[in-house]
Amino acid sequence: MNRAYKQSNGAKKGFTLVELLVVIAIMGILAGMSFAGFQGAVRNNRVKDAAVNLAAFMERVAAKASSMSETLCIKATDARTIKVYSDCAVKEGEEGEGGTKGDDELVTDDNNIVDSFTLEPTMTLVTTSCNIKCDEKEESCDNWLAVGKGSFEPKLGLSAMPASGYVCAIYNDKSSYAAAAKSKTKNHIEKWIKIDGSAWVEE
Repeated sequence: MNRAYKQSNGAKKGFTLVELLVVIAIMGILAGMSFAGFQGAVRNNRVKDAAVNLAAFMERVAAKASSMSETLCIKATDARTIKVYSDCAVKEGEEGEGGTKGDDELVTDDNNIVDSFTLEPTMTLVTTSCNIKCDEKEESCDNWLAVGKGSFEPKLGLSAMPASGYVCAIYNDKSSYAAAAKSKTKNHIEKWIKIDGSAWVEE
């Protein structure tokens, strides 16, 4: 009488060590591919959300400037936070040794904060250039987080946003961007994304 762990020909049931190692290796590869795909999906969603949220916030600032009938300016107060101020001014950098001019400074008062916005932890604001064109005919446009560029002035029947410009954020991978940009030819803001070093695409 054969035992349960033996086949009728006397061979043991089960897998060899090589077979087990092959199966484990295949499972590891599939798991790695799934994780990479999951990470990519998370990144894409975070970047798209950032573009949508930045655009919505800029529209809100413009609407607030119009409703308050007051010029408002935006400023990056840390790596992820934009604050909106009333009664702000640009202080020109002072001349240093050798005629070198210091950096301009946006003078604000925390008592005059009228709104704020904070990005998710995976995104960081970019205060320099994001190499985005606000319009096909424009070679470049201003980053509104640069000193003195993000000024929202009420205009009768028009958006209070500057004529053109953008706000931009970068994902943790340092190659994916989200932006909210306005061109001179449009009276609204558009959402743009750049994933993993690709070209800018309107969302």
